[in-house]
This record gives sequence, C-alpha cells and structure tokens, in this order.
Amino acid sequence: MDAKTLEQQIMEHGIELLSFDIFDTLLTRPCKKPTDVFVKMAAAFPEIPKSFPQNRIQAEQAARELAEGRECNIDEIYDVLERMEGYSPRLCKRLRLMEQETELRICMPRPEGAELLQAATSLDMRVVLISDMYLPKRHIGRMLCKCSITNFSELYVSCDVRHNKASGDMFRYVKKQEQMAFSQMLHIGDNPISDVIIPQNLGMHAMFLPLDKDAVLPAQTGLDRLLPHGTRRRKLASVVVRKMKNP
Repeated sequence: MDAKTLEQQIMEHGIELLSFDIFDTLLTRPCKKPTDVFVKMAAAFPEIPKSFPQNRIQAEQAARELAEGRECNIDEIYDVLERMEGYSPRLCKRLRLMEQETELRICMPRPEGAELLQAATSLDMRVVLISDMYLPKRHIGRMLCKCSITNFSELYVSCDVRHNKASGDMFRYVKKQEQMAFSQMLHIGDNPISDVIIPQNLGMHAMFLPLDKDAVLPAQTGLDRLLPHGTRRRKLASVVVRKMKNP
C-alpha cells in the first residue's frame, strides 16, 4: 500500500476522516514482540527480579480480567504486580516509570506509516490516531513527538476512554466523537483483526499495513487465535465474533 493507493481510496469512497493505528503502524520498537520490552528492562537493571518479564505479563493478564474486556491502564497493571511476592510499592513505582521511559527511548517511526500520514496531510484530511494500549495518552503523545509525528488532530487511547478496537467499541466511540458516518471513515493499521476485519464489519473502509510484507488477511473465523497483543482471553474472542455477526 502506498500514498497513491490511499488517495484513490479517499476519492473513490468519499472519505472524510482517516484514522491510523499507532504501534507497528506509525511507531515501531526494535523488538520481535511488545513483551520483549520487559526483557530489555530486566537485562539493563540487574536489581530487577529475574522473574519480572513473566510476572509483568501475568499482571497485565490479571488486570485485563479485572477490567472485564476493556483496556486496562499501566497503573492498574502495576497495582496487580504490587500484590505479587517481591514487589514493594516503591519498586513497582520505579518499574512503572522505567517501563514508560524504556518505551520512549526505544520507539522509532515506521517509514511506511509516516509516508501515508504525510500523504493524508497533503490532502488536507482530518486525521486521528487510535491505539489499543495501556500507556496513557500523554505518554504516547511524548513518543509520537519524539518521532516527529505531530500532524494529526486527535489521539484516542483505549486505556483512557475504556473502549478498545478489538471489540469494535473504540470505533463506535470515535464515530460518535467525530460525528461521522462509518462509511466516511477509513482506518489504517497492521493488525488483520482489530485494524481491518473489525472496522470493515462495522461499515468502515480499512487498509492493511502489515509489518510482514507477505502477510495476508485471514478468513473471519478462528478469531480467538488472532486477537491483538496475544493476552486477551477467549471470553473476549467470543465477544468479538458475536459483534462481527451482529454489528
């Protein structure tokens, strides 16, 4: 997908609002998977418990359960971690700040996403950014600014608004806030489910920008194996399937 294709889609469908996913679409990390950030933290600071990477993943899973399908935030994740053996409130506060600063330090722009965002700007389109993420809006804003990504009108982050893309509720929220019809909205992202199949099922237009150039969109079945971030439980998978069948 390139700028010319984007312009064609905008003109052909009468698009009034462009939305971009953030992580792995506009921003990348030098990691094979997001949880590698925790491994980097543990490697850089010997005083961190060796079990931290796994404990941090477990804490996020538990925090998501407590949030009942909505996106949790980083404070709620570390509240759970604090209840685990060996993690004092003081250590958890330090680890939380360290995680945010590590994310800021290692993030970099993804050229393909930046090119499309620049094309949207040159077409004088209204652009918003959408992310299913536990980091707060203000911190993601710092990461975007560091990578010189500033040409957008609004930033919607799931842990702040308590809706996520994976369920479709974030797109419904953005539609209401932006006062747009789904048919006037085009979303761009790297995840085949939350960035393409879910918005298309709602009546939006979507463009797939995978990190792997050979990636293909899956059939709309078996979604429990393909949900984003790899930490959502099967209970959410059933919610996604139901919403796809009954938007």
